[in-house]
Amino acid sequence: MNQRFLEISKSLQFRLRTQYEQTIGALQSVFPAENLYIGIYEEMFEKAQLNKLSGFLGVPFSKKTGSEKKNVSPEKALDPDAARECYHFYKSTYEYCAGKFPQTSNLWLNEASFSL
Repeated sequence: MNQRFLEISKSLQFRLRTQYEQTIGALQSVFPAENLYIGIYEEMFEKAQLNKLSGFLGVPFSKKTGSEKKNVSPEKALDPDAARECYHFYKSTYEYCAGKFPQTSNLWLNEASFSL
């Protein structure tokens, strides 16, 4: 599983959906800031974030909103060496997101994850 994960994680298709610094930069070059909502998936189902998104979209918040999670990754143990290799491959993305969205430092892998 770990070798397949590394192969997929480095594929062009995966990189195009994962290198957020490029995607966000492209969006910001086309849309004004007031027309962009950028959220973090790991926080998406929290009431405060759902309220924020509802406000951005101009729709009323519903208690049913976010009650069912979609596209949830299965919980599978990833070998620490594979995680480290993936982290270093996407290090610029992790660092960009940590700078723009500091909460990702606690939600995602970071350099400290491998210092043990």
